[in-house]
Parts: sequence; C-alpha cells; structure tokens
Amino acid sequence: MSSLLANTRIKLGASSPKKDAVVAQPGTAAGANEVAIWAAADCPENLTQTLVGGFQELFDHAKSNMPAIAASVATPTVVHMPYNGSISDIEIDGTPTAGEIRLEIGQTIGSGQRSHFLNRTFKRLIERLLEESK
Repeated sequence: MSSLLANTRIKLGASSPKKDAVVAQPGTAAGANEVAIWAAADCPENLTQTLVGGFQELFDHAKSNMPAIAASVATPTVVHMPYNGSISDIEIDGTPTAGEIRLEIGQTIGSGQRSHFLNRTFKRLIERLLEESK
C-alpha cells in the first residue's frame, strides 16, 4: 500500500540532501532556490511509474527550454501537463488544473539557467517520490 497521498507536493532546496525534501498535501509552492514536483488532486497517486514518466517529460522539456524559464516572470516557474499527457501538452506557466502534474522551478534556479542544480534536485525528488510510494 502506498503512503503517497493524492494532491501531494514534494519540494527540495537545490543544495539539500534528499532526506530534507518536504512532502506535504498540497504544501507550499517552491521557493526561490527550490524545485518541486506535484501531482494535483485528480492524478492517481498509486500509478507511480506513470507519474515518474510524466515528471521526466516535464524535466526534459524544462532543460531544453531554460531560456524561456529564465525569462518567466512567474515565481516559481511552473512546467505542467495533463496527467498521462504528451510532450505537445506541456506548458510553461499558464494555469495548471487539478488533473495535471507540475514541475516547479524556483526563481534563482530558473533565472540563472542553473540546469545542473535542476538536474541534481530533480533526481533527488524522484527518489523521494519512489520512497513515499512504497
């Protein structure tokens, strides 16, 4: 049985170890030096591998579009798509719905195009998601 609850956001500071990740339902948005993943209320939290695959799509899109993220005025920048969506459904900012998964990138990481911090933190967040889903 999964201990991961619906509408849970997991966030972590860019220089923090995985054990410091904050898992909250729904939790506060990612701060300036944080990255977060969030499967909103209508996303089935028990389908962990589908969630991981979706978050990976969001991450890949974010890494490929760091200049657009750097130019974003949102705090944090939210890269999102419908649960079980495809690459063509991904948006940067906009208005996510309760049926979407999100990757939130703090302003310091996004504006500085610090993709190495994004990469390292994202991997830790996925590890924590997998731990929480056991």
